[in-house]
Amino acid sequence: MKLTPIALKIHHLHSPPPDVELQSFSFLRSYIKKGKIPWRKLSSWKREELCNKEQVTREEVGYRNNKPFPLKDHIFAPRPVFQQCVRKRFKEDIAKSSVYTLRDQHPDRSAARILSSTQGVLLLLLLCALAISIIKYPLSTLITANTFVTIYFILAIGYRFILMVFGATNPKSNNYITDLSNEQLPVITILLPLYRDKNALITLRNAIDQLDYPQEKKDVKLLLEEDDDETILEAKKLGLAGQYEIIIIPDSGPRTKPKACNFGMHLARGDLIVIFDAEDQPERDQLKKAASAFHNAGPDLACVQARLNYYNASENWLTRGIMAQITEEKNYSPKMLFTRISRFVTSEVNRWFALPRVA
Repeated sequence: MKLTPIALKIHHLHSPPPDVELQSFSFLRSYIKKGKIPWRKLSSWKREELCNKEQVTREEVGYRNNKPFPLKDHIFAPRPVFQQCVRKRFKEDIAKSSVYTLRDQHPDRSAARILSSTQGVLLLLLLCALAISIIKYPLSTLITANTFVTIYFILAIGYRFILMVFGATNPKSNNYITDLSNEQLPVITILLPLYRDKNALITLRNAIDQLDYPQEKKDVKLLLEEDDDETILEAKKLGLAGQYEIIIIPDSGPRTKPKACNFGMHLARGDLIVIFDAEDQPERDQLKKAASAFHNAGPDLACVQARLNYYNASENWLTRGIMAQITEEKNYSPKMLFTRISRFVTSEVNRWFALPRVA
């Protein structure tokens, strides 16, 4: 089998294999951001580093007069080669962490166990009481259940109506949006999770490419499942491997968007994270607005919500009603927010658990 130039370079970098004792999964985030990773022991005192040549210059790693620092040697690899080598090295660690870290460190926040022992007992008792009630008092039970359901829906409708009224009478200000220079703009990682949706690739690519943001500060990651051969093949046909980092999510359960996004977050270079679905069409200045909001708000702001719109928002009373609810819930109901752009939290506790809790 004939290998491509990139495949040949990756094969060379893994033959002989890297010295795993030089690398640590806990420093993966640092390796990605800095664009370099300890790779091999060349001798008892000399080390070799693998560098992303788009991020790291020879001067930054100690070269003087084109000669390397005596204690280190460096391999300057193209961005796709560097990314693929790092993914290959930490593939199993990332896959395990993406699925099990939340369950192991915060079991009370994980859906791995749906009910606690107490909840299970209470639910069983409730079901038994309901069954006995239906058998002995069928009509009264149905009337009571119907009454509770009706009260719930009336309260929900009233709550949404209040949100709409508040939103109409208290418009939000955009004073927090200011222009930032290219130097002030942070790197933003754009996660694009897709599954069996090859027809959306062209539209999604056009939407991402038209975003008004410095190209070198857009860290775009296309997240595709290992068994989704059609979408993977289509992405390669469109040449997306040269534009974005295509990350293949291992074929393991649960096959969910949060797991795919967790996998991508481990490899994120950006200080901000944004997630777009296949059908999303973000406005050109959305990333700059988000970066400005974080810049002006300070470290206490963890996430911002982009306005959700529909192409047929004004078509009829139903679409107008849906848009009215979504817009005002965004402004006034924290519990109904769907986080789109998030600050990449550096603490180990929050870094990997923000996403599953909202998505």
